[in-house]
Amino acid sequence: MDRNDSLSQYSEECQAVADKYIERSTRFGATDLKVLEALPEIRRFKVSVLHSLEVISEKNDYLGVIQPGGDDFSTVDWVLYQKEVQEQAKAELTRKKTLVDLIATVKTRPYPAVSDKSLIREHPRRLFHTYKCGKCHSSGRVSCHGCDGSGTVACHGGCWGSGRTSCVYCQGSGQVSEQHQVRDYTGHYRWETRYHHCFRCLGEGQVTCSGCNGSGRNSCWTCRGSGEVSCGTCAGHGYLTRITSTNTYTVPKFSGIYPKGTPDYVHEALCRAEFPNMEQYGILKFEDVNIIQEQSKVDFIYEATMLFCELSIEIAGHKSEWVQFGSPPRIHSSGEILEVLLKDDFERLDSLVRGRSRKLPWFHRRAQRVIAPFMKSEVHQEMVNADLKGCATSVIVEKVNSSLSEDYVKQALTRLRQTVRTATCWSSLKWTMGIALSSIPLIVSEIFFMERLKPHTMLIAQDHLVIFPWLSESNPLLTIAVMTIPLSFSGLLFAKWVSKRWIRHSGGKLLVDWTSRKGLLIGRKTAAATFISSALAASCFFSMVPMWIDQEGKLYGTLAVFKAPQIIEATISQPRKTTNRQSSRKNK
Repeated sequence: MDRNDSLSQYSEECQAVADKYIERSTRFGATDLKVLEALPEIRRFKVSVLHSLEVISEKNDYLGVIQPGGDDFSTVDWVLYQKEVQEQAKAELTRKKTLVDLIATVKTRPYPAVSDKSLIREHPRRLFHTYKCGKCHSSGRVSCHGCDGSGTVACHGGCWGSGRTSCVYCQGSGQVSEQHQVRDYTGHYRWETRYHHCFRCLGEGQVTCSGCNGSGRNSCWTCRGSGEVSCGTCAGHGYLTRITSTNTYTVPKFSGIYPKGTPDYVHEALCRAEFPNMEQYGILKFEDVNIIQEQSKVDFIYEATMLFCELSIEIAGHKSEWVQFGSPPRIHSSGEILEVLLKDDFERLDSLVRGRSRKLPWFHRRAQRVIAPFMKSEVHQEMVNADLKGCATSVIVEKVNSSLSEDYVKQALTRLRQTVRTATCWSSLKWTMGIALSSIPLIVSEIFFMERLKPHTMLIAQDHLVIFPWLSESNPLLTIAVMTIPLSFSGLLFAKWVSKRWIRHSGGKLLVDWTSRKGLLIGRKTAAATFISSALAASCFFSMVPMWIDQEGKLYGTLAVFKAPQIIEATISQPRKTTNRQSSRKNK
């Protein structure tokens, strides 16, 4: 196959890619797509991969004195140690063999060999510096922080350093009481309280502390009375050893070298595709290497061959300029043609937000009919997904192959957010009102369910009122308000599930995640409003219409809740007659 045939075949492949992209991204068929002009071309350029050596002295401190190996360097002189570290790093940076090994490694591997910062050499000679711990000054021991080095602390057994504690027998009063039975002048016996000094504290009210034997001080638990503890910096060794390892890294930098007259979109496309991945799009061959010894750099030159195609396309009466590259073809730019094709979807979304329907409670029905086709477009899905990840508007435009303008992306995301927010606000309002109104019959059923579990708490008073003691001991309205919390919480969970289900039917899981990230679902404010509304609705209703049951067990005399309770009538007990035997004997 000659060059013209290969370019013609590549042009047909690019047209097929454009057809599939438009159909997939806009959910419209591409039957009316016309290719006005196709200019495929083989472009040759060079790629420079500049490797710079970077020497890093990695330092680590270890506990105690560590003996160096046979090839290592050790000193206790800090100045000499620092000088040796610098000289070793400098020598490693100018080491010729390092560059030679790097060249051999890169040349024997396929492009790009090394694409990120990589370790290429570890210096076999380590540098050791042993020094005294600055906190304990090589003793390995420091003053105890619990007792400030004294070895004792104030007694915490009850005297708090005073050495005296309150007497437990007299509770610190110094007196104890005893009950004695005495006989009064009438001959009757009665109990009499007598006070006397406490035998334990001898009337002082305090005794010697048993925790410290009256000294007011105890041995420190931290240092066991020694006043010193092991140094935390050196773990009691008294010395530390700093070990420095010298490592050499290579940091590659990619750039393109293009012939004169090369269009700007070539470099832009390669930057988007990323230079380390260029082998996926074209053919790269190693060409030359330049060594910059004084700067410790090596420049590797690769010859690149890649297909590009400029397409002039007309669809639905609109023209656009496309750029595709690589084999198989990949789209670099589509000339914002999708913005024109998706104009109807955007205008429906815009008119929905600006229209009067957003003021109606059933706004969510029309919103679903508008959001569903909007989210079927793959380019809109990519736009929402990029915004979900926190990408900037310019980055989103690049991700959709420049098929949308930045202004379109901003307005589309804003209109979508306003539509979902309006629908969720109406949903929150309706659910709040529904939960508040349904809390009244639910509380009634909850109360009588609890009464059936413990029927002994029901009492009958007056003629027909049933009083619930556990409900009316303090404030019955407050109890009713508290009872709305579990009902409101379960209702909110159900409401949130219904809202997510509506969003999922409208735009799929992607729209659910995006809505949740933007804080458009039922949240804390809706939950607080629901709890307050339910509590107020139930409290106001039962304050105006108190709950009562007649003697037949019917709520408000209408709804039978349980069998008629048995009425317990209070009986007045007759006082018992007592006679005074002593007075009867005197009469006799």
